[in-house]
Amino acid sequence: MSVAGRYFTIPVGYAAELDGLRWSDSGDAIELRSGETFAFATQIWQFLEGFTATRPPLHFAHILHLMRMLGVGPIAAADGPVAELRRAYLLAGRPLRNAGVFCARVCHDLAGTSLPVTNDELRDELINNAGYSFSMSFDVLHPNSRRGDGPLEVPSLPSGAFDQRVRRALEGYTPEALLHWLKFGQAPHAAPAERLVEEVLARPTNVLDALHAAARDRERLAGALALAPALGGALSLPPRRLDTSDLPLGGYSDVTNRGEPERLLPTQFALDGDEFVRRFAERELLFFRREEPGKSARRGGS
Repeated sequence: MSVAGRYFTIPVGYAAELDGLRWSDSGDAIELRSGETFAFATQIWQFLEGFTATRPPLHFAHILHLMRMLGVGPIAAADGPVAELRRAYLLAGRPLRNAGVFCARVCHDLAGTSLPVTNDELRDELINNAGYSFSMSFDVLHPNSRRGDGPLEVPSLPSGAFDQRVRRALEGYTPEALLHWLKFGQAPHAAPAERLVEEVLARPTNVLDALHAAARDRERLAGALALAPALGGALSLPPRRLDTSDLPLGGYSDVTNRGEPERLLPTQFALDGDEFVRRFAERELLFFRREEPGKSARRGGS
């Protein structure tokens, strides 16, 4: 049996705590004790792919335990933070890869598998070789237990201890954070208002503070800081002058029978519909022209 094949073995004692999980006879899915399908090999790889994108995999029994807590497989009872986790998983559309990324975050301080196995080997064994490498569950009694050509690894924590450890970690996440993690596979960003406050607080209070921050690691620039107050007092910027408004401020300067629709005299809208059409066809509708503001000549101009 290959190293990847040994990784995918399920200890019978641990499996009994998870409704008797075992590989199907064909090896392409994991079943419950009742014979119902828990997850197909492709689903397990989706979760593992997200998990291993962040950290090395845990023991395979712990991986199945996490998937069971998410609500993979037949519906089962859940309470506390596990119920919130399942709710977020359903609302997010059951994204197994994102769930793997989040579970890797939750279990960031737990020991990973001791087997020297790579992601490519796990994928190849799970997807391409399913059916003849790990179609049985093996009872693991101690680290030196052997099956054929290699030792079988025991989980780092018993089922109950692992369950409590994950529940404690989940208590640190709000329902909104859980949903964001499972929907996008990353931590929620700070709210826009919070980011704005952080940026404002991080800004220097004045120019000298900004120069001091810029010259912290630059000796030549630090020597010029003594001249900054003198230069600041010597420089003066011209006052800002506002241009004269070009908006027409006067009334009507002329009335004509040509113009744009928006310049129709308001009285024209009181005409009867047929009369309006007739005058429009005969070009008898009245349009106005606004009085443009006077412009004073600039001094010094040519």
